[in-house]
This record gives sequence, structure tokens and C-alpha cells, in this order.
Amino acid sequence: MYLMNFKPLFRSIFIASIFFVSAANGQDKPIGSWRSFLPYNNAIGVAIGGNVLYAISEQGFYSFDATDGQVDAYSKVEGMHDLGMQCIGYDDATSTVVLVYANGNIDLFKDNTFYNVPELKIKTVAGAKTVFSVYTRNGLAYLSTSVGVIVLDLTRKSIKETYEFSVNSLAIPVRGLTQQGDSLFALTEYGVYRANVNSPELQNFQAWQMTDTIKGFKYISALPAGIFIANDSLVYKLEGGGRTLMYRTSADIQHMDRVGDDLYVGTYDSKVFKGTLAILSGSGLKDSINMGGRKPRQVVLRGDGSVWIADEFGGLMK
Repeated sequence: MYLMNFKPLFRSIFIASIFFVSAANGQDKPIGSWRSFLPYNNAIGVAIGGNVLYAISEQGFYSFDATDGQVDAYSKVEGMHDLGMQCIGYDDATSTVVLVYANGNIDLFKDNTFYNVPELKIKTVAGAKTVFSVYTRNGLAYLSTSVGVIVLDLTRKSIKETYEFSVNSLAIPVRGLTQQGDSLFALTEYGVYRANVNSPELQNFQAWQMTDTIKGFKYISALPAGIFIANDSLVYKLEGGGRTLMYRTSADIQHMDRVGDDLYVGTYDSKVFKGTLAILSGSGLKDSINMGGRKPRQVVLRGDGSVWIADEFGGLMK
């Protein structure tokens, strides 16, 4: 573990790269039993539940207890149902981790047990079964996918319903979903759609109204100040039926996450091997943190105010 001071705005926050050589720290198993030894010096996604951080790499899934430093790594040996991670989410209401594999398979992780939801994996569809993001709220997980929005009931551990979006009778992918007030906002490759979260007709595409026709955007987040969307280089705020440019970069945006009342936009410039975390408020850019050769993929906030980053090149960082 090594320390690096951030800029004055973040003088109380430090980077701590955590490199994992073995499966667990302080997790002894009897002689003759299997245990996992997977490389955990990278992370492509992170979620948080209380004091425990859950991170995924392309190879597997691991947890880190921020109070005592306990690291637990998981694989098929420990009960996972597939290989190759795609994205992750955590629901506070049910204390459930949502794990999505690259082939569309889904595991729900709770109380140290994996529950499989294989319906998307075995579903016959034209093209890939890509899950772009996971948004959780009040016991539900909304998976934005290449076949629409799949809603998981995390208490029943099953698919509750699916929202399919289409243009000219052709199904269109949904890149992300978020909620502000009573409204759900779905970011598709053809624009942003809005619907009342309490509508009984959410499975009917006619219940969704297009609020912006912008195309080719990948990420969506909600702040008290409004709805924000991003593509590879631009971040816009949607307001008053129009949009306002909030941030522009020559690097590639890797992810956009709400952290408290701010947005953290992780970027990476492969030409100069440089990562950056841009911090936006509802009114514009607040700060920009030079991450050096790091590649920030996802950011979460712990209750004590510390910011944790899934770094593709360095693992879990604080």
C-alpha cells in the first residue's frame, strides 16, 4: 500500500492501491480443501454496501472490508455460476450484490451465497446479450441491456418484468437507466425516454415519452440539479427541454458515477497513458484529479466520506 496526496480539495483523501496475490487475507481453509488464487490487481467495477466494497475484475469477484482489511475472493469454487464479469451493482434495501457475466448470466450474492438467475443467458436473441449497467433501488435491480431493461426482484431472486424499446419496429439497446423523483429516465442509442415509476404500463413502450433525441450516448446519472448524460468525450445536463454542455475532454470517458451530490467522470487517454477523474457539480467542473497511469472505471462513496475507485490497472483504490 502506498500513499499519494491529492490536490488541496482532497487533502484528506489518499490513494491506496490494494494488490491481491492470494484469494483472501486471514481466510484460512482446512488442508485438502480448494481455494481460489486469482489475479486481483485490476478492477473494472465496484459497488458498496455499508463498510464492505465489492469489486469485479475480468477474472473474478472479490470483497474488501474497509474496517478490518479482510479480503475475500470468489470463483466457481466458492459458488459462482460462470466466468468473465461484465458489471456489478448493490441494493441497500435487500443487502444484495448483483453480478452480471459477459454471457448474460446473472448471480445474486447475499449472506455469502450465490443465487443464479440464468434467464437472459439462455434466452434466444438476435445478437449479443450485453448488459451495460446496473441501477438498484428499493429491492429492484434495473439492468440496461442490448434487449431493453430487465427488472429483477431481488427479494424473489427472479425477473419481474422487461421494458422493450423500439424504433421503426426494431428493438434498440438501452445503455443506462436512472431515477429522479417519480420519473425513470432510460438512455437509449436513439435518445432519452421518460416514464412515471408508478405507472402500471411500463412494459408498454407507449408509456415512455422521448425527452431528448440525442444519439450515441453511453452513460446517464441523476443529481438533484438534473439529469446528466455522457458519451466518449462530452457530458451534458438535460434541462428545460434542451441540453447544456458541462464537460469536454480529449480523452475517453470510461464511466460516470454519482458520488454524493457530485458526478465523478473517469477518463483515460491511451495516447499518453494518463487517467483523470473530473468532478462536476450541478453547475459545472469543480476539480480535476490527475490519476497518472491509472484507468478509473467506476467510483463509489463510503459513509465516512472516502472515495473508492475501481482501477483497471491497479485494483481497488481509496
